Amino acid sequence: MNPPLPITPEEDPVQVVDEWLKEATQKGIQRHPNSMTLATVNTSGQPSARVVLLKDLSVNKGFGVFYTHYGSKKGIDISSNSTVSAVMHWDQLGKQVRLEGEAVRSPAKESNEYFMTRPWHSQLNAWVSEQSKCVHLYPLGNDLRCNASSHGPTTYN
Repeated sequence: MNPPLPITPEEDPVQVVDEWLKEATQKGIQRHPNSMTLATVNTSGQPSARVVLLKDLSVNKGFGVFYTHYGSKKGIDISSNSTVSAVMHWDQLGKQVRLEGEAVRSPAKESNEYFMTRPWHSQLNAWVSEQSKCVHLYPLGNDLRCNASSHGPTTYN
């Protein structure tokens, strides 16, 4: 049983998120404790959600970092409407948190440095994958939506 949450929220909610993320990571309760469902809205007002990984949480500056392909559906949505929300959920801990705010591009140097830390096969996939595009699997025209999660530095955030 989890202890009750304080009646008054902490003055620094980012600190609470950091503590919960560290707890989930240390306990090994799920494969990707840094996963979050990110919601964006396109120019027609249609919302869309998908799972991304929180790669960094800056407690001092109060922001989180995730990377995406600029040409993906989420990248296009963010370029036209940078207001996003995300939910991190740790079922085994009985905790979740909702994050809301503006998404901004990381500096190119930071994006490139992150990209170079990825395994070579992920880098290769990033260069050849077309994010959020239909892939024709059969000559009959059946298609499948693909949502690859990596891309190259020039189109990466």
